[in-house]
Amino acid sequence: MTISSSRSRPGRRCAALALAAAALLAQGRALAFSFNDVVNRAKQLSAQPYQRPNTNLPQVLQDLGYEKYNAIRFKGERAYWAKDKLPFELEFFHEGVYYNQPVKINEIAPYGVHEIRYNPADFDFGDNQIDPNQLKDLSFSGFRVHYGINTSKLKEEMLVFRGASYFRGVGKGQRYGLSARGVAIDTGLLSGEEFPRFSEFWLVRPKPADKDLTIYALLDSKSITGAYRFIVHPGDETAMEVKSRIFMRQNVSKLGLAPLTSMYLFGDNQHPTGDDYRPEVHDSDGLSMHTGTGEWIWRPLVNPKRLQVTSFAMTNPQGFGLMQRDRSFHDYEDLDLRYDLRPSRPGSGAPAGSSWSTSPRRTRPTTTWSPTGCRTARRRPASSSTWTTPCAGRATRTPSRTCRGCCRPAAAAASPATRTTASPTPSTSSARRWTSSRPTPRSRASSRSVPTASCWSAAPCTTTSPTAGA
Repeated sequence: MTISSSRSRPGRRCAALALAAAALLAQGRALAFSFNDVVNRAKQLSAQPYQRPNTNLPQVLQDLGYEKYNAIRFKGERAYWAKDKLPFELEFFHEGVYYNQPVKINEIAPYGVHEIRYNPADFDFGDNQIDPNQLKDLSFSGFRVHYGINTSKLKEEMLVFRGASYFRGVGKGQRYGLSARGVAIDTGLLSGEEFPRFSEFWLVRPKPADKDLTIYALLDSKSITGAYRFIVHPGDETAMEVKSRIFMRQNVSKLGLAPLTSMYLFGDNQHPTGDDYRPEVHDSDGLSMHTGTGEWIWRPLVNPKRLQVTSFAMTNPQGFGLMQRDRSFHDYEDLDLRYDLRPSRPGSGAPAGSSWSTSPRRTRPTTTWSPTGCRTARRRPASSSTWTTPCAGRATRTPSRTCRGCCRPAAAAASPATRTTASPTPSTSSARRWTSSRPTPRSRASSRSVPTASCWSAAPCTTTSPTAGA
């Protein structure tokens, strides 16, 4: 026994060394994975003919309607990385009638790169009568990232990748607004728009103390392929550093880089074609533009039956942005999607020195610029409000919120006027930087024609928070 034991020790040491070497080799492979690996994949793919992914949905999933499909939920207790107490957690979306193309999702971990496999046991199918044995060969349609964005005690959804190349994120205290896309092809052309899709993702497994998350993605379509890297920095202002490289399979008439997309189904100026209890359904209801001459232009959105393009010729535009001006719950009456809380976003080129104020979410205010001060008008909320005339005789309603410093007495206004500064544009670097900052719901004038939010004042323009229930 003694001789046998002494002879086995070198064998155990060799086995331990072999395991350690294998672990180091796997870690080396994981660390070696980089943006260049995705670039090489995209380049090789561009040299091959495009192959549309096969749809392998069983008939039971193809027959599900909108509500029944949305009833399929990922089980929160099975969130990826949850058991390891990591700062980020992943949940996945099921394939279905609206998202019928499989998306491959991989993890880059210290022990190697591996695919995250679909498991029907990870999903709650609600009242749908679905046999899990029919779903074993499926994959995911996308994923969402959970993080302690509002409190460290609870991880909440803060980022989603789902459908084509769409993605969107939120900052602290926000609701989803506009969606970003990896790329846009032939938007607004009679030939029809092409929608490239992210066909595969690689997510870098975070360390326990990490504050950011790195995601790689492979883009594929009939006309182009592409490699993407997203570095997500969640916080009060969630920022995503986006690096991409695109390869052409064929010529493209119109290529859009870093596009933002909103949704408009119907609203005040367009009634629904079918029965719908909701008065309005949209993420934005118009485009606001500030021209180089100081003119404000408001273009309401519509949902036309045929392609419709509106063009505006400007010299040195000062700013533009899609806005959600209807801020009352009664405008939408949707308890689930809460379109009244969707933020607006000013676009690039906004005037230096403009102040984009955060307005009460349950009223419909507008703050308009004037050389002598700012004036604020509000629609009457459900609770009572009072009329006051603080701005050179201009009647305003001020329920639960006032503008201090903008509308000053004549004696105070004699001091030199200064313009408040708060740049609404996202910062940029060598790579694109997409920023989701705190919600800045835009205002709505009673005439629906002056949605501005800038002001001159002899002191900084500030507002008080609305009282509870305002």
